[in-house]
Amino acid sequence: HRDLHSFPTRRSSDLESWNGSTWKVVTSPSPSTHDNELLGVSCATATACMAVGDDYTGTETKTLAESWNGSTWKVVTSPDPNPVNNQFLGVSCASAANCAAVGIDAQQNLAASWNGTTWTAKATPDPGVSDTLYGVSCASTTKCIAAGEDAADPADQTAALSWNGTAWSLSPSLDQGDSANALNGISCSAANFCVAVGSYADSGNFQTLIESASGGTWTVSPSADASTSDQLSAVSCASASNCMAVGTFETGSSVTDTLAEHWNGSTWTVTTTMNPSSAGDTFTGVSRASATRCVAVGYLISGSVTETLAESWNRSTWTLLSTPNPSGDYDALNGVSCVSAANCTAAGSQDPGPGMRTLVESWNGASWNAPSTPGPEAGRGRPVQRVLPERQR
Repeated sequence: HRDLHSFPTRRSSDLESWNGSTWKVVTSPSPSTHDNELLGVSCATATACMAVGDDYTGTETKTLAESWNGSTWKVVTSPDPNPVNNQFLGVSCASAANCAAVGIDAQQNLAASWNGTTWTAKATPDPGVSDTLYGVSCASTTKCIAAGEDAADPADQTAALSWNGTAWSLSPSLDQGDSANALNGISCSAANFCVAVGSYADSGNFQTLIESASGGTWTVSPSADASTSDQLSAVSCASASNCMAVGTFETGSSVTDTLAEHWNGSTWTVTTTMNPSSAGDTFTGVSRASATRCVAVGYLISGSVTETLAESWNRSTWTLLSTPNPSGDYDALNGVSCVSAANCTAAGSQDPGPGMRTLVESWNGASWNAPSTPGPEAGRGRPVQRVLPERQR
């Protein structure tokens, strides 16, 4: 049972960026007339970002990568090892000329490296029957850790791989509970310190899962749960004693609220977040803008409408940030990357109807802004990872 880890019906890509005062939409390309979506974004600098996802052509799913040079987003050619199904689910850039992207190639792990001009697929271990990498974090050009899950009998297991600049190798991670172990996000604040987050099921209840690696060995960190149905989708660490993990939990009325847990070097503590909708709020991504500030993004449900959600943390309080919803019907954010408190970029999805369109929004430190963007797409179903709102078409 993977309801807490399944994508809804396919959506187009959105990108939003934050410049310290305003979120605004930045035009991003849509290579297919069917479906394009961006599921992860990483900015090495304010003028060097990479966003990844996939492109459904109508007959096959291809990886999608788009680069930002400070003024324009453009599609860059990315590898597709499988003839019919390839998806990038996460990306991390140690520099403008060094990024790693991970995902799934049919039922196998997919990893690729960017050298500033070209994406190249890299061989990965595939220990399970079906393997997926959901996130990656690069502390340097020669040190990346990817996290995900291996489908195994009788229960799914967490998975972690390590990159040394030349090859990917297994980095044995740990499991909890009796089933459905998965690591959904990862952050490495240094080459010798990483935190991976996700969830596991125990007697049918989903609980948060947090593991840390110091010197290459993974240990489970006791995490805080807000209910009997909790999961973490992303994490961002400024240092070994300052991390924020975000996700969602179900309230007593089966409505989802945002979940944010802070690590102070010894304890994970649930922080009080803003939940503007009584129908459901979810965090899907987080990025440390500085040692004292981070930005989390996601979506909220308002009647039959899905809207973008962003909040800012100042080490003591979460503050709701006004975000644009250009479609007015379905708008959601999947990930975020901040290079400073006044410059963040978020990736997600929108449906202006009757087709899907790409979207980029930027934050300038005070507010978000969202002009319309081109690129109508057509919707399609997709059965892979991450908690996002259901979109019926």
